[in-house]
Amino acid sequence: MVSELNGPLHNDDPGVIDMNVTYAEGAVNACERLLAIEKSVDLSSISTVNNEMQFVVAIVRVSSSHLIKYMNCQQKMSINR
Repeated sequence: MVSELNGPLHNDDPGVIDMNVTYAEGAVNACERLLAIEKSVDLSSISTVNNEMQFVVAIVRVSSSHLIKYMNCQQKMSINR
């Protein structure tokens, strides 16, 4: 999941940024589900960590949407020049 969140920071393609954030969201959800199936960890602690990670991903989602809007605006401005 960390690598998926790192991707948007080093990319200038709006589609790739959005895809990486979507993958990160899916990774958080899959993590808890897969660990619950294994029954090898304390789910309450994993749930707490996953809630924190979902919060971080939500911040990245909002930030990336603003970044994508900015990038699209910059592209339109460069086309009109």
